[in-house]
Amino acid sequence: ALDSEGIAARFRSVYEKLNRALETIPYEELGISDEVKEQ
Repeated sequence: ALDSEGIAARFRSVYEKLNRALETIPYEELGISDEVKEQ
């Protein structure tokens, strides 16, 4: 049987780390794809 609570906790910690990593990226870098489309 899968430990659904353990899986949920692991998923939550990964999600929080991902959120923190995304917060450190300047939003200008996230907008690069839009600049490429204009060229």
